[in-house]
Amino acid sequence: MANRFVIPQSEKSIIATIEDNKIVELGSINIPYHSITIVSENLYFVSIFYKEKALKIFNKEGELIAFNNQFDFKTIAVKNNTVYLGGAYKSKKNGAG
Repeated sequence: MANRFVIPQSEKSIIATIEDNKIVELGSINIPYHSITIVSENLYFVSIFYKEKALKIFNKEGELIAFNNQFDFKTIAVKNNTVYLGGAYKSKKNGAG
């Protein structure tokens, strides 16, 4: 059951997998529709919340384990267990350039 993915919904999204050529819902995750999410090989969900301008990381059960709003992330990619992020530092918020 290593192939998990997120099905976006208006408020909370659905964690799912595919078994016997059917989508199987595993639970919900607090990721709104206006987000982009990847799943690492070790089943961490890493999501950019565009409206909040925040990065959130969830474990395989959908529980929030990390939060960061120090950067304005725009892009995300994953290879194996490495997550690559692109964006800009929020200089006005943090008082630095």
